[in-house]
Amino acid sequence: MRRSEKWAITFGVLAIVTMLVIGPNHHNNSYYTTGNNFNQQKSQVESTAKDHLMAEDLAKTTSLFLSTLSEQLDKWSEHYSSGHLSDDFLEEIHEHPYISGIALLTPDQQLEQTIGTLETFNESQFSHTQNGIRYSEPYIRDDKSYLMMGKEKENKEIIIGEVDLSFIEAYLSETAAIADSSGTFFVTGSDPNVQFKTTAELPAGAETETVPGLDWNIYVQSKAEANDQLAFENQAVAKLVPQVKSTKWAKQNQYRILSENDPYIVVEKENTGTDRLLEELRRNEDVLFAEPNYAFANQVQTIESKVEPNDEFFKPYQWNLEQIQIEEGWNLANGQDTVIAIIDSGVDPDHIDLQEKLTEGYNAVDDNDDYTDRNGHGTHVAGIAAAVTNNIEGIAGFLGKVKSCL
Repeated sequence: MRRSEKWAITFGVLAIVTMLVIGPNHHNNSYYTTGNNFNQQKSQVESTAKDHLMAEDLAKTTSLFLSTLSEQLDKWSEHYSSGHLSDDFLEEIHEHPYISGIALLTPDQQLEQTIGTLETFNESQFSHTQNGIRYSEPYIRDDKSYLMMGKEKENKEIIIGEVDLSFIEAYLSETAAIADSSGTFFVTGSDPNVQFKTTAELPAGAETETVPGLDWNIYVQSKAEANDQLAFENQAVAKLVPQVKSTKWAKQNQYRILSENDPYIVVEKENTGTDRLLEELRRNEDVLFAEPNYAFANQVQTIESKVEPNDEFFKPYQWNLEQIQIEEGWNLANGQDTVIAIIDSGVDPDHIDLQEKLTEGYNAVDDNDDYTDRNGHGTHVAGIAAAVTNNIEGIAGFLGKVKSCL
């Protein structure tokens, strides 16, 4: 297997979706949708927390991607040191999925031994340096985003490589966008809420995380999921002042009484709209209280005992597992006798929540079995999937009995 085929790493981003379905059961089939303020605020808090975690995860993934490419560029500099580019090396560059060109930049700013699409470049275009690798700001060519990386040799020559940033676009969430150090966005998600040009357009509350060394900022801005209730259109529930006669009052105000349950009445006013009807009622001095006429349905719910682990961070931080009702799910499956593969930056073999869960591993970058995690992202992902559950320490893994191979 060629090195270019082995090094590529694929990441996935889990999206947790919570849905509330309310089935109406009433003679009228026209409904008005209204949100509960408390639930909306709670949903917004949860959305902000998820946005922050996603921004943090995307920043680590981007850092890992560029770190891997920088190590590759460092290795390739050895080919240029020999003064001869082998056929195998030329083939590897041409087949590389994210390197569109590579060349030797001389001290007098001339490009030599160019492979791929590189035509011109000047050393002044580098704007950042991290761990001996120099980086340019991202730029657009033919509607695609690129980045230039460089590794300086002892004789002051620089091995430069042009990186196709479509990989970042592939894993970027639809609700995320990345801006360079000048505040210009070069990759944006498909959601119209993140279609920014500069950071000056960012709304308040967008979660951000910085990619180390490059001063890129990843922004995530998703909408809080609506926690709405269905209500009957053109209808409202009202409570009148005690001495007011409901029938006379309704006739005077051109309302039709649908039902009465002292001290409340349900009224209707055709072609008014629920919002306008509520405004009218709340301005009426004979009305003490008014709200939409919510639609409810009979629901049958089977309650199973929850499996609640004692892991230290489960209750305060792993709220997303409760959202998908994982405690009930653990009654059905826990990963027993199952092995999963984590394709990432490796894992910490001494981690207290993972050390007893690991099987053999493979390092696709160095072609060996050393899966020690030097980035942290792989350990994070492996913990979410397979951390030991119910051991007091750390977090609860999604499948606490599963085994992991790296």
